[in-house]
Amino acid sequence: MTAKTFTVGNFKGGVGKTKIATMLAYDNAEVRGQKTLLVDLDPQANASDVLGKSFGIDEIPVTIMDGINAGDMRAGIIKLSDNLDLIACTTKFSTFEKYVIQGFPDEADQVTVFKNLLDPLKDDYQAIFLDVPPTISVFSDNAMAASDYSIIAFQTVDESLQGVKKYVSYQNFMVDHYGISLQVIDIIPCMLTSDDKLDHDVLAEARKEFGDAVSS
Repeated sequence: MTAKTFTVGNFKGGVGKTKIATMLAYDNAEVRGQKTLLVDLDPQANASDVLGKSFGIDEIPVTIMDGINAGDMRAGIIKLSDNLDLIACTTKFSTFEKYVIQGFPDEADQVTVFKNLLDPLKDDYQAIFLDVPPTISVFSDNAMAASDYSIIAFQTVDESLQGVKKYVSYQNFMVDHYGISLQVIDIIPCMLTSDDKLDHDVLAEARKEFGDAVSS
């Protein structure tokens, strides 16, 4: 059992990214019965709040910072159910950028810090989902380098489509520049209004640009 790792992202906020990440993790664990881990890499910690409350956890006992400080991400794992685990985030994770820059002077090493922490967990799970902030940052760089696949959340408005284009372009840069192996497997339209012509025009543009990668 070696987990496939999926980053759920977009460089535009408010497009349903966290909802998709948490729902995919929940479905994979509770419906499909697969051992699943969700890692919240966004210091806003929205995914942590959603899953914590869904499983009756009012106060997060450990976070990703516990794993980083221990040098072992198992120290940050919260067991939600038999098949679903969470590594929760905290606002203190905003210091991760400083930790990376000061601790790893080589640029190539800076993007694989989280990958090296996550890799020892992969034999414990069948799937790992990463929720990231909507920014080009050390958080998204490390998530991409740690992942096998990316899933892009997409609201059917022009600003969100531009975010998708920037995300794909930046991912291609990461693949070419750092030699990582990462593939877009799904671009998921969210908040589509069935009778809104503009929504459907933007969706058509997305399908023209990215073809079958855009979900039906």
